[in-house]
Amino acid sequence: MRSSFGWRASRAWRRFRAEPRSGLLSSLAASSGLLRLLARHVGVGAEQAGAAACTLHARTAAQHYSGRADWSLIKQLKEAVKTIPVLGNGDVFEADDAARMLRETGCDGVVVGRGCLGRPWLFQDLAAALAGRPERLTPLPASR
Repeated sequence: MRSSFGWRASRAWRRFRAEPRSGLLSSLAASSGLLRLLARHVGVGAEQAGAAACTLHARTAAQHYSGRADWSLIKQLKEAVKTIPVLGNGDVFEADDAARMLRETGCDGVVVGRGCLGRPWLFQDLAAALAGRPERLTPLPASR
């Protein structure tokens, strides 16, 4: 007999299933305790259901904009998911943050969220960093 927790998780997952290999990106999010408990299982479920990729935002809903994203969850998800790309998100404010996330978690790509707000040069810096080039843009002070 399945536990009520397993039944609820299974039922919730069916609502988010992607069409098999449809090319749609399946992005998964969960709240604090659930995220730590289920990140690996939900990622494997997405993979088995035919999702094209998984994105994990490693900050909990309870954190809002405080604290640090837990990149170890991205690493755990990447270790569990074998056939689809895993994208990481959380605490990417500079190009070097993205390079560090890739290095520390083994994820396949980085999703930039609020880290780019007020930093339109970030994407050019990201391209340089990921190509192994040292140059970074230095924004000019606002003219008065």
